Amino acid sequence: MDQQQNGGWSVVESATPEVQNICNKVKTQVEAFIPEVAFDHFTAVSFAHQTGKRMNFVIKVDVETSVSVHVMVSAALPGYPEDLKVLRIQYPKSSSDPLQPF
Repeated sequence: MDQQQNGGWSVVESATPEVQNICNKVKTQVEAFIPEVAFDHFTAVSFAHQTGKRMNFVIKVDVETSVSVHVMVSAALPGYPEDLKVLRIQYPKSSSDPLQPF
C-alpha cells in the first residue's frame, strides 16, 4: 500500500480484509447519503488511498448485480480505527466503471 501516483493517491488495488472492515463500519453512513436505499450486499472490490494528516480512501463497493457505489472515507491515522467519516459517494455506478479519486 505505498505506491503513490499523481496527487498522492496510491494505485488502485484489490480490496483487502482491512478495507472490507472499513466498509462494514461506514455502511450506515453511506446509506444516509441515499436514504431511499438500504444495501443488503456491501462488498469492497478495490481501493486507493492517500496519506496526509488523515488517511483517505476511495473504495469501490459492489451493492447489487452490476451496480456499485464509490465511497470516499477519511480515517484517523493508525491508533484511532473507529474515527471513520464518509466524505462523499458516487451512486449508482456500473460495476465496470473504473475507480478514481473524486
